[in-house]
Amino acid sequence: AELERQEQVAVALSQLLPSDESAKASSSQPELRAAALELEKLRCAAHLSDLDACRSQHRLFSLGYALRHDPGLQEAESQLVDAGEAERQSFFEGIYTRMNGGDFSSFAFTESDFKAALAEERGERSRRSEKAREQINELQELLEPRLQQRLADCADAVAAFEWPRISAVGAERWRTQVDALTLETAEDLWIVAEAWPPSDEGGQGTGRDVLLVVDLSGSMCHVLEVLKDCLRDVIAHAGDGDRLSLLGFSSEPSLLCDWIEIGGPKGVENRRTLCACVEAMEAGGGTRLVPALQLSGEQLGKCLAAADRSCAVVLLSDGDPEEPPEALSSAAAEAFGASAMKPLVIALALGHESRPDLMALLAQCGCGASLYISSHTQLPSQLGRMWGILDASQRMQSKATGGGAGGFLLPGA
Repeated sequence: AELERQEQVAVALSQLLPSDESAKASSSQPELRAAALELEKLRCAAHLSDLDACRSQHRLFSLGYALRHDPGLQEAESQLVDAGEAERQSFFEGIYTRMNGGDFSSFAFTESDFKAALAEERGERSRRSEKAREQINELQELLEPRLQQRLADCADAVAAFEWPRISAVGAERWRTQVDALTLETAEDLWIVAEAWPPSDEGGQGTGRDVLLVVDLSGSMCHVLEVLKDCLRDVIAHAGDGDRLSLLGFSSEPSLLCDWIEIGGPKGVENRRTLCACVEAMEAGGGTRLVPALQLSGEQLGKCLAAADRSCAVVLLSDGDPEEPPEALSSAAAEAFGASAMKPLVIALALGHESRPDLMALLAQCGCGASLYISSHTQLPSQLGRMWGILDASQRMQSKATGGGAGGFLLPGA
């Protein structure tokens, strides 16, 4: 999995390098992609069968067992039929928290009975997923040497780039800007660096296409207003030449608004249409991100193929999906790397219980950044950083079309 992650990031980087070698490093290999997609499906299936690794499945089993074996909980749930999603989620989370903490004093079943049922279910799921795990091992052995070769090709592309130009002096020196983000642990420093030639007098281009991918699962109910404020900000500050598209997902993805122009004679009306979609959003259901990434790839295929337009994806989620990280990174690499527009990806991790590490993993596949927003107080600063990155990307796209070598974002850890 670590080798796959390195290859995904390396290919994304090499595609941005102005070098003939980048074409070799990022060239499509149908057999490799087909094997990677099959591996992604198998990993998702195995992950859902693992009650220790998949928190959502452990939670579902625990709550199901509690409701089946405690009449009092059944009665309490029946009284929540007309309640809001936030109230229902709080009710279920309270039960799950007590069970996880070993507090069974208020339940009509014992801890030993629950653990016995959990062990039995764990064994049954393990037996059912045994064949999938065997296939995973076979595919990983098949893919490993090919991934290593891809890494070597990417290394050749990076080595072929004229790096001295970045560190040159005077008029030949490239302009650079570095933004450091601390994520995952105190020992991990993630860096996003921008670099572009000084001689290209590019403007802001003709606009950009921004795909908004929004998590509307049940776990988002507590940060739904933060989510909506983020979207309102994007709609309000998008330029007249920009286009936006809105995609929501929970248990399944859905296209909430197809590509819509912000400027022109219908600009005001189109902004109102997007705002209406935002106001109608409700949280509920599971969190299946892989299908959402697949639909994102289809939407990116509809981007305007103008040379001086930039393309970006803004993913808003708490980063707690039902799929394993390996499947998420491969799906993101396929969705963002296969697009001819090569979008910049910015992942916004919402809520104090969010997973910035997983969001950063997805952003890496689009050579972008992950920004952590725990509450409303962080919105101005983090959204400002988001717009700064988006504007820099658009600037560099415009400069690149003017005949220069172009700029790029370097993600690292």
